[in-house]
Amino acid sequence: PRLDGAGEAVLLGFQKGDPGTRWQRPLATDAESPLGRTPRPGRQAVLHDGQLFVAFHDAGSNENHLEALDASTGATLWTSVLPHDPSDDVRAIAAGRRYLYVAHGSWLSVYAVQSGELVEVLGEPPRG
Repeated sequence: PRLDGAGEAVLLGFQKGDPGTRWQRPLATDAESPLGRTPRPGRQAVLHDGQLFVAFHDAGSNENHLEALDASTGATLWTSVLPHDPSDDVRAIAAGRRYLYVAHGSWLSVYAVQSGELVEVLGEPPRG
């Protein structure tokens, strides 16, 4: 790993009591990665009930995405596109038993935890 912040960012999976890495996969890079993901300030992740939910910007499509991973294997369970302007940084993610709440821009998007289906978008676009 480089200390200057350049290079590939990865997600790592661990198991309590096991000193080794269970799984590893790219998350973002300072340039386009093989997965086409680039970092932006404000990107968030939350671990809940065996699932890791990660928000990221896809440079290829210029869209913000939300991805659910199986925390024990790193496998993608589902990916959804966040609605609205891609410059809207994700400020927070909260997960419950049935729903996942994503605050971005002036909106709150609500997703089904199991499927990634967008259930509702709350909020108003900025006036100006």
